[in-house]
Amino acid sequence: MADILSDKELDALMEKVDDDPAGQESGIGSGEDYERYDLTSGIHRIKQLADTITQLDDRIQTSFGNAMLNVLQKNITATRNMLRIEKFESYCETLSIPSSINAFTLKGLAGRMAIVLEYGLINETVNLFFGGASRSHPIPKKEFTLIEERIIGILLKAIVESMRDAWKAFAEYELEQEDSETNPTSAKTFRPVEVLLIRPFRVEINGMFAEFHLLMPGSMVEAILSGRRELAPEDKLSAIAHKRLLQYDLQVTGIFRDAELTLDEIFRLEVGSVIPVGSPDDLEVRLNGTPKLRARLGELNNKYALLLH
Repeated sequence: MADILSDKELDALMEKVDDDPAGQESGIGSGEDYERYDLTSGIHRIKQLADTITQLDDRIQTSFGNAMLNVLQKNITATRNMLRIEKFESYCETLSIPSSINAFTLKGLAGRMAIVLEYGLINETVNLFFGGASRSHPIPKKEFTLIEERIIGILLKAIVESMRDAWKAFAEYELEQEDSETNPTSAKTFRPVEVLLIRPFRVEINGMFAEFHLLMPGSMVEAILSGRRELAPEDKLSAIAHKRLLQYDLQVTGIFRDAELTLDEIFRLEVGSVIPVGSPDDLEVRLNGTPKLRARLGELNNKYALLLH
């Protein structure tokens, strides 16, 4: 080492470096300017999946509108907004009190997700159900009424059904609700520093606008999208269909000419009676009861056979 660095250089390396404003100029900032980078979160890869997530959200907004139409008998328009990536504590600061924060788990996946309903969405849905014009602004530290809780259940059901419908091309997951909270300032759905993908949907209802949000950690988003079922190539599908067709069983029947009998002749029939019929030149061949071909009666290997023509 002494052959490479001088004594003075070695001493400089060993000395404690004092805080120096000049360090700011050289591009070295204080520790407050940096965040820990969690390589296991998966959130840093979400931007690569943005197009796929957008396609999913397009399906969700359409399915949600259809689901609410069935419930309310009125058109409800939902429009996806820009995707956001935020820490949970920062996100909660944007919510009003009360907000409906509902935690869900997905069977087969670790972690949890959340569906968040703004107070305005709940309030306007209540007005649409029962008429009137109740307070449109949230009351601080207010709990939801029984009617509002019922409306929350209806909205959550429509959103969950929409998510299931959108995920069909990837995988089928069952969502189970764990708990719900109304106060964002004390919400425990996620750790405060947990980084989440936030997918907002703007809903126009009763002439007003409000939002619901889907919250997921990056690892859960990746797990869902990695389960995508790829469609087989068209030629492969045709080959599979052809193979199955060759294994299909058909009932083949050759129809002789009819015989005419009186009721007296029928009543006198017994075991061993013979009903004479003519031997036609052509027989009608039916496949599973449907007339399809013409044939002649013949013999092959000491068995009756049909010669198709």
